[in-house]
Amino acid sequence: MEQQVDRHSFQRVLGRTDVLALSIGTMIGWGWLALSGYWVATGGVGGSVGAFLLGAVIFILIGNVYAELAAALPVAGGEIAFSYRALGYYFSVFVGWTITFAYIGVAAWEGVALSTALAYLFPDISFPWILIGVIGAIGVTLLNYFGPKPATIFQVIITSAMMLSGFLFFFTSVSFGNLANAEPFFTDSWGMITVLLIVPSMLLGFDIIPQFTEEMNIVPKQIGKLLIFAIFLCSTWYILIIVGVSLAAPIEVRMAGLLPVADAMAYSMSSPVFGKIMIFGGILGIFSSWNGFMVAATRILFAMGRAHMIPPIFGKLHSRYKTPTAAIFLVGGLCALAPLFGEKALLWLVNISSFEAVISYMMIAISFLILRKAEPKMERPYIFRLGMPLTLLVILILLVLLFMYTPAGLSILKWPYEWLVITIWYLIGAMIVLYSRLTYSKITESQREILIFGERYSRDV
Repeated sequence: MEQQVDRHSFQRVLGRTDVLALSIGTMIGWGWLALSGYWVATGGVGGSVGAFLLGAVIFILIGNVYAELAAALPVAGGEIAFSYRALGYYFSVFVGWTITFAYIGVAAWEGVALSTALAYLFPDISFPWILIGVIGAIGVTLLNYFGPKPATIFQVIITSAMMLSGFLFFFTSVSFGNLANAEPFFTDSWGMITVLLIVPSMLLGFDIIPQFTEEMNIVPKQIGKLLIFAIFLCSTWYILIIVGVSLAAPIEVRMAGLLPVADAMAYSMSSPVFGKIMIFGGILGIFSSWNGFMVAATRILFAMGRAHMIPPIFGKLHSRYKTPTAAIFLVGGLCALAPLFGEKALLWLVNISSFEAVISYMMIAISFLILRKAEPKMERPYIFRLGMPLTLLVILILLVLLFMYTPAGLSILKWPYEWLVITIWYLIGAMIVLYSRLTYSKITESQREILIFGERYSRDV
């Protein structure tokens, strides 16, 4: 008789509100406060809105791919399970390691964003604000260590408050702004394309939902619906912010400082107090994004550890708090160290994270097509209508986006620094995976199947 394996599983404690807060808070984050002025200057109001509308359509298509797979295979580290089921062990490892960088890269940036926000909020105080970024990382790490429920309660509160501040900005801009400020309306096609290429990094976060489906106390079909709704809501949010910042102040005001929304709000309301309210909302967005990416990265590492793709210590849960302790401390430690490397180095990580996310999306889209053919009788509580032809379209779009990152395209990733970081990351991953493969070679295919999917969703292999 084959030896049984020790499979750690999460408790189902998360409801619909928790799931929405985690995904929406992760997607919105800090970018709306700092980058919206740049979007309008680059693509114009119409071009920027058009870019986000097009991006929303693309991401809703991608989201439907994730929605069907997440509802069909609701286990921790969703992308690990999807790619393993369709493509096998090595592709699954590749996808897991790729999306891990995407999550950690963005999470690592949050410490610098927090330092920047506080320095902007208190310009007259001389203080090494970068240390606040380190302290913030430690705080988010401890929050996740003490269980998923405290982290999600925190997420619900700060995401709600952040969204209120954004809606306040939009409605005051419409009420007190001026249509004459909304210039330029459109720059050129390249400006719109440039904004479109930023959209993946702004909507990165919808895909965290499949990472913690094992912790959700909701029916599988609702998982898919929540994922699509989160993409729709966040896309609408960004469009409202773009319209708001274009109405609130002329271009010379919104491009004068580091935080266009705060500057525009202060200008339209004739008071710096309102600008500080927006900065406070942005700080809440930093923590909501930080917390969400912490949850996502640790669940991916947990799933890889549980499947013995990386050392199995990452696949164990705390006996009391039921959290992936090793994964949490690894991601938290990297986030605490990141602010010390400076803003320029972390910008590299953010750019690479977008690139890695697009690679992951493409691999999951391919997995979707394979599973539709290979396992047509798989129970699918959520169905992506016209999924086959639309997913082929998604893959084509993602290939175009990937081309844009290369030196042959728009060279979004700078040579040689950012490509060197990518190479080092995959070399580290290859060494860890090789070590795990040699050390834990006694795991059979059927045992790994149980470790990844559990009894409920495993195949007979």
